Amino acid sequence: MYPTLGMHLDSAAVGSMANLSTLGRYEALDRAAGQALYELVQLAIDVCDVDQALVGLLDADGQRMRTMVGMSGEEAALHAPFGMFTLLQNHLVMEADARASEALADLPATRGEPGVRFFAGLPLRFRDGGRMGVLCVFSSAPRAPSERLGRMLNGLARQMEAHIQLQKRLDEVRDKHLEHLDALQTLKGLLRAATTFAIMGSDRDGVLTSMSRGAERMLNVRAEDLLGRATPLELLDPAEIDARGRELSRELGRPITGFDVLVAPCSDGAPSEREWTLRRHDVTGVASTFAATLAVAPVIGEQSEIKGYVLIAQNVEGRRAIERMKDDFIAIVSHELRTPLTSILGALGLAAGGVAGPMSDAVAELVQIAHTNSERLLRLVNDILDLRKLEAGALELHRTRFDLREVVTRATNEMRPFAQRYDVHVEVGAMIEARVEADFDRLVQIVVNLVSNAVKFSPRGEAVVVSLARRGDTARLTVADLGPGVPESFRPHIFEKFAQASAADGGHRGGTGLGLSIVKSLVDLHRGEIGFESVGGLGTSFHVDLRLAEG
Repeated sequence: MYPTLGMHLDSAAVGSMANLSTLGRYEALDRAAGQALYELVQLAIDVCDVDQALVGLLDADGQRMRTMVGMSGEEAALHAPFGMFTLLQNHLVMEADARASEALADLPATRGEPGVRFFAGLPLRFRDGGRMGVLCVFSSAPRAPSERLGRMLNGLARQMEAHIQLQKRLDEVRDKHLEHLDALQTLKGLLRAATTFAIMGSDRDGVLTSMSRGAERMLNVRAEDLLGRATPLELLDPAEIDARGRELSRELGRPITGFDVLVAPCSDGAPSEREWTLRRHDVTGVASTFAATLAVAPVIGEQSEIKGYVLIAQNVEGRRAIERMKDDFIAIVSHELRTPLTSILGALGLAAGGVAGPMSDAVAELVQIAHTNSERLLRLVNDILDLRKLEAGALELHRTRFDLREVVTRATNEMRPFAQRYDVHVEVGAMIEARVEADFDRLVQIVVNLVSNAVKFSPRGEAVVVSLARRGDTARLTVADLGPGVPESFRPHIFEKFAQASAADGGHRGGTGLGLSIVKSLVDLHRGEIGFESVGGLGTSFHVDLRLAEG
């Protein structure tokens, strides 16, 4: 009996894969490989004319014997010190009589009768030089070492090394293959369970190779009619495909047509997602359309090559209907609120100015509170309307050419009275000439929102600094504060709607939670970039990069 060299699956794994005939084939190979190594050990006994032989294999760390082939467990334990001695010598060892060796004479296997007399050992190595184990042969009679015996042991060692490395590679391939089979079974189960999604697979050229039942139901098609001949393009609106192809061609600087329209955005290996109009066929063959998100991800092979694609579609008609209802409700409420709010603000302003006559200090304070909160409510209404226009793509930019320094001057002058209420200074830092072609009022809105946000999170007596710098062919506008910084947990959500971070003191600075979301949308509309750097306790800097005007 001897331990086999292969890595075996536990009983649970074997049970889960019992229906796969591949497993049985690999187990048979495992048994055959173990038997072959045992036969090589027997060959070493015959060729070298010795009583016993063994192969000892090291564990993954190369520190102890993991497997002994050629002896029973009890015998292997007695002879293991000879193997470790060989490894320490790190070369072919031959002892005519172990009793004469200072290192081996006191070993139990040497002292016994009949004990080990002649001993020879040779390290086994991997191709990269790493230690694999040892080959040892033993005889109960003393024997003179010879060159011929050394050559035979070396030849046998090379055969064993090749065999063990081949078995190791077989184990790796077996484990990888079983992983793939397990993943395939899992994927098949997911495909059967996915009824609310349309999951499809294609080869590199876009020809459909698989389709879930959810896809058949969603698109009202039969997989057998499409697999092997059709592409996902046949399920999309042709006009949308052409428009998207032209758009990608401009962005990527090369013609994008056909199936590339779907997969070009994920050519770097990352998945892409976009909303499309899909076509559904009824029993008469007439197609109706519906909106769906379509995620496309490449299937990457072991050599990092793209082997095909997975496409997952989800019907979003219901969600879009709810969003339309929500947007219509917000629009109606916002429009209905703006007119009376403007009137209320006007009346409160006149009252505060004394038009209605003198007021007591208590009444004046109440009027001022009402005026401040009415202003805040009007800002919220205006922010919601602006955000709705941005999301609907209905906000038009009125582009003119101007110097960004004019934007900074206008925005900082407008924000100084607001900053004074927080005992914060608004300062203009380094400035360069930076001419851009953009919507002046919307850029002022961007700076005002950034300064407002910085002021609210600045300690009293500190300053918010607005500066302009040049970065290649872009101008960078920076708004920096010395506030507590953006909490690490909040940073991924900083540009989301209605997202607000708490101050370091646990307080709340007010605001609608829409300012940074609007800023991000306006910067995107100008094809610019926005980002920020923040260090806890040392402040935050928001920067907006805009392309400089040519000429």
